Amino acid sequence: GGLGGGFGCSASGCNLEIRNWSALWTQEHLQKRLLEPLGGKSISITPQTNLAVLHFESEKTATRAELICRAAAAAAEKNMKLNRLSAPGGGSAAGSRLGSRVQSRSHSPANLHQFGASPPCSHGGLTPLPTSPTNLLP
Repeated sequence: GGLGGGFGCSASGCNLEIRNWSALWTQEHLQKRLLEPLGGKSISITPQTNLAVLHFESEKTATRAELICRAAAAAAEKNMKLNRLSAPGGGSAAGSRLGSRVQSRSHSPANLHQFGASPPCSHGGLTPLPTSPTNLLP
């Protein structure tokens, strides 16, 4: 325990388990940005426990998915914090200053796009996020 029901991802065999994933992403994002670029087989969602399990061909791929997942989560979390800071109310103004660049392409919250779009402010030392299958190869 000790996580307090927060976000977490861990590779287990050929699977990647992601807890409380819906706080950061939609199922579509998990599928399009994490599962498919790494050649994953399928995804299982358990709404009651807010657990997503991504099934991959090998343990090596699952481990790589875990690293990408952690990096993307850190970027998404950072972006959410920045949005909260820029709008103390946390309401409709959340995207006004910082989020506008990311949100201009879509109506969904900016943090859902972190798998694909890395904002200019978060390049420092993060694993490259999966934009195409090629940059995931060793």
